[in-house]
Amino acid sequence: MAKQNTYDVVIVGAGPAGAMCARACAGAGLRTLVLEARSPARHGWTLPVELERSLFSECGVPEPSGDEIAFHARGVKTFAPSGKLAFEVAQDPAFPVKQDVLTRRLVGYAKQAGAEVRYGVRVEAPLLDGARLSGVRVQKAGGESQDIAARIVVDASGHAAALIRQLPAECGIDFADLPGDQVIAEARLCRIERRATERAAKEGRFVPEYTHFRLGTQGTYSTLGFMVSLEQDRAFLLSGFKADHAPPTPGQVLDELTAELGCLTEIFHSGAGKIRICRASSRFVCDGFAAVGEAANMVVPMGASGVGSGMLAGDALGQRIGKILQHDGAATTKSLWPWCAWYQRGRGAILASYDATRRMMEKLDPKRDIEKMASSGLMTAEDLELTFSVQPVRPSLTTIRSRLVGALRQPALAAKIAPGLLHAAQVEAYWRHFPQHWNPDAFATWKETAGRLLP
Repeated sequence: MAKQNTYDVVIVGAGPAGAMCARACAGAGLRTLVLEARSPARHGWTLPVELERSLFSECGVPEPSGDEIAFHARGVKTFAPSGKLAFEVAQDPAFPVKQDVLTRRLVGYAKQAGAEVRYGVRVEAPLLDGARLSGVRVQKAGGESQDIAARIVVDASGHAAALIRQLPAECGIDFADLPGDQVIAEARLCRIERRATERAAKEGRFVPEYTHFRLGTQGTYSTLGFMVSLEQDRAFLLSGFKADHAPPTPGQVLDELTAELGCLTEIFHSGAGKIRICRASSRFVCDGFAAVGEAANMVVPMGASGVGSGMLAGDALGQRIGKILQHDGAATTKSLWPWCAWYQRGRGAILASYDATRRMMEKLDPKRDIEKMASSGLMTAEDLELTFSVQPVRPSLTTIRSRLVGALRQPALAAKIAPGLLHAAQVEAYWRHFPQHWNPDAFATWKETAGRLLP
């Protein structure tokens, strides 16, 4: 094979996860190629996303600024399905960013580090040497296929999961893609008509500069959010719910919300799509291969976004690959496993517990139970702050009293949700004991129990 078609690292997907991985690999002096199916003009998902504020310092990149930030909110108000205010957070616990603008910035860092990025390239299939990946087959612009060799291939293709879904059973990687484990979401940034906005605010339709979240509007696992800003002359709208929920669509829900607010004009930034919300794959490495981000189901179920997880895991994966290949090592299951264990024992454990909580919540009545949970004190602002910062959800001493009062007010509901919360804690504790070193027997035992705890 020609030398120009041989790389140390081939990364499929130039999203946040792929870009962070490429930056680290190229920074380690590795010949790194990133393949992106979209053109430069269409590159990056336009769905705005909220990311935990600690993420950027942990990844070693500057915080969002300027046009990358979708909006600035003073705080968050959360409402029960009836419209009653349940609780509020004094400060927005996350960065609301334009995902496409962030993605282009991260790809820029990868290029500066020396990574090569090719746009408009469709990856057809993985190249296999037994159960080991040796490269990828791509389709060139004229329709001709071309093979590209690599010492390791990384699937960072997001929801497409272009490679991981094609791997044979011999590779030993599980990949879940069930319709019931996906949400559909749409978000919009709109301009406002100032006088109409001032009038609507005086009429009490909203509080300017605060994000409003309405729970349970389209089933138990759903949200309808918006923020109207007189200071920034814009509004943010978001609708998200399970993909298997009956119509109306998120777009129709946002059209109704627009009419309700009565002060919005043109849409100037928007995006929509499906997002997986199930726990991460039990294993996402094999000889010559790793999956990262949404392709490995590294998604925060509560926020329905894999961007933050992808950035953290992509950066760590790139650093691990650098350490292996810089010293002429082979990217094997054994050598890649410490990265897999690092993720599962840390962020993976938290997100697995979130997924357990999500499954428990979906069994509740979307109106009656969620209404009582939000208004009784069983659910608090602390829950929102912890999930937005991707921390274990454990009641602090400051909220124990209100939760106990809520349990006394709604004993039947408390009895219904208590086993689910205990189960979520059990799931998190079990994930913390993910095998630290590659051992096929130990992993098989761990995976069997994990499959029972969280099918």
